[in-house]
Parts: sequence; structure tokens; C-alpha cells
Amino acid sequence: MRFRLKVRLIALVSLVLASTIAVFAMRSASLESSWQEASRSVPPGLMQQIIQENFNSDFAGDSGQMKIWKISQSGQSKPLFLIDTRTANAATQPQDNPLCGALGCQFLG
Repeated sequence: MRFRLKVRLIALVSLVLASTIAVFAMRSASLESSWQEASRSVPPGLMQQIIQENFNSDFAGDSGQMKIWKISQSGQSKPLFLIDTRTANAATQPQDNPLCGALGCQFLG
């Protein structure tokens, strides 16, 4: 009887410990894989390339305010960058960003 109680107690403690570790692992993964400002998380030259390929030469917005989500998978040589072209002033001055319209802003990848 005592042996069964010990086994159940050990199983319960192991389950709680595994659950706690899983929660912390998921939390840290979500912090690493979320939207961040382009000015802090983009390789040099990437934003210039995005501006050249997708905007007119007279684009005056701050591309550093766009949001970037870096996605990396094992076996992938380079990460995928998803770009939310919305800038901080898109709500008050949507004409500054030609990739924003009535339904929102374009995403690039």
C-alpha cells in the first residue's frame, strides 16, 4: 500500500514538474518569435531592398517602424522574414504608406 502511494506521489510530482517546464519553454519561445521593430531585428540592407522593390522612390516613411517576424526552422539555411508594412503614423497619415489601404497594410515575406 505504501509503495503504491509513493509511486503515485512521484508520478504527480513528475507531472507537475514537466508541466512547469513546458510552460516556461513555450513562454520563452513565444518571446523569441514575435513581432519586433525592423530597426532592431533586420539584417543590414534588407529594409533598403524592401523599400526599393515595393515602394516608390519618393517614400518618406520610417521603414524602421515596420514590424518584422523572423521565422527559423531547423535545416533552413536562412530565416524567413515576414514584414508588416504598417508604420506608427499609418493610422493618422495613411497617405504616407502606399501599401496601406482601407482594409489594412500589406504584408511582405
